[in-house]
Amino acid sequence: MVGQEGWGAFLAQSVFILGAPGAVIVLQRLATHAVMRCSFRFHALTGMIGAPLHELGHCIACVLFGMRILQVRFFAPDAATGMLGFVRFAYNPRSTWHAIGLLVQGIAPAIIGYCTIVYFLHPTIDVGWLPFEQVTGPITAGINTAWISTVGQVFSGTWLGVGSGALAIVIGLHAIPSSADLRLALRGALVLAAAVAGACLIAQIQIPVTQPVQGVLSSVQSNLVYWGHVALDWTTSAVAMICCVAAGATVLLQVIPAIALKLVRKKPIRNPDHLQFHDHPQPGSSHPRTHRVEPVTIDGVSGEVVE
Repeated sequence: MVGQEGWGAFLAQSVFILGAPGAVIVLQRLATHAVMRCSFRFHALTGMIGAPLHELGHCIACVLFGMRILQVRFFAPDAATGMLGFVRFAYNPRSTWHAIGLLVQGIAPAIIGYCTIVYFLHPTIDVGWLPFEQVTGPITAGINTAWISTVGQVFSGTWLGVGSGALAIVIGLHAIPSSADLRLALRGALVLAAAVAGACLIAQIQIPVTQPVQGVLSSVQSNLVYWGHVALDWTTSAVAMICCVAAGATVLLQVIPAIALKLVRKKPIRNPDHLQFHDHPQPGSSHPRTHRVEPVTIDGVSGEVVE
């Protein structure tokens, strides 16, 4: 059984998991727009490492879930569209497995960015001061991890720390999925929502102790609650970490340079009104429209790609 406090924590963390990336996406759209108006070359420069990892995340998800990759550009800056790279793939809309794959490939850039920073650039030095000396939950733990991986490393006093922290910053800048990625992921979100709803329903079932299956049900419920709590806390911590790194990197590598370039140049070298974002703005938005390489579908019977 899940108590009232447990449901409250679940709802609060779920809102954070959905809301924090959305806030960072909005920040990055505004910052990217400002930088691209000043210099698309500088915008492309910030993605020389992060953009290929972003697209690699999409590729890995496609391979794991058997979705056919049709075309890949890990790093191909295009001033006419604003894109730094893309992955074009095909999937079967009637396949539940592919539906899950759409969800995973949509958030894959955040997953590969987090894993790269935490596990491959994992700090092994004492960084001293932390934003939260007392970790009270997964959000504060994630913020501390973001600090250790970036600022703490840069000011560690070692060349290894400086290099690791700098890499974490440029990787984190492009680790947040675009709004187009998330919209595509929503096509598979119903499968996840159904799974979560089923788990919650099972966790709430009550049967008399005298029933033979009561012991089995109790064990299943305990495991669902425990592992669900572990998964939710890990996801919340990871989202907090990658969003903090991405937001900080956006300010450092896009907002501040955009302000500096605008101050240095009374007017941009060119005013690229035709440049477009990596994301699709809503109709009526003043921002340029994004060029997005959309996936195509596969016929469920013949297996042929349907353009």
